[in-house]
Amino acid sequence: MRKVIKLVSMLVVTVMLLSIISGCFGSFNLTRKLYKWNEDVGDKWTNTAVLWVFMIIPVYEVCGFIDFAILNTVEFWTGENPLEMTHSDKEIKTIEVNGKIFNVITTMNRYNIKLVNTEDAGKSISLVFKPETKTWEMITEDDVITVVELGNKIKF
Repeated sequence: MRKVIKLVSMLVVTVMLLSIISGCFGSFNLTRKLYKWNEDVGDKWTNTAVLWVFMIIPVYEVCGFIDFAILNTVEFWTGENPLEMTHSDKEIKTIEVNGKIFNVITTMNRYNIKLVNTEDAGKSISLVFKPETKTWEMITEDDVITVVELGNKIKF
């Protein structure tokens, strides 16, 4: 048990020294996103209860460590935070589900999903996040449906 404690302590000290030596101070996006989510859960009593639970479990501590040790280091050396997508970023993936193939194009606040290999090939839907209203909308050829409203309370 002492060897494990000694190894973990040495690892923590090494990470701290590497951060200090490299001048690594990042944006802590993961912790900020968790805090923002916690802030929008409900009223002040619910938010406080969730905060206490997340401190006891240790969700905030794990997020902080991942931000500190991994994400901010990546951000320092590459200049980009892995959790932050900009307007010019684009990610394209092909996914197969039950024999159907979909192309998923991800951009900032938007997922475009297009069916590729069946008689309905070419049909698509988009999932769009609207920051000003804090809503996720599903946009089809015929309709726009609000799927999730984020605010003081999450509504589906």
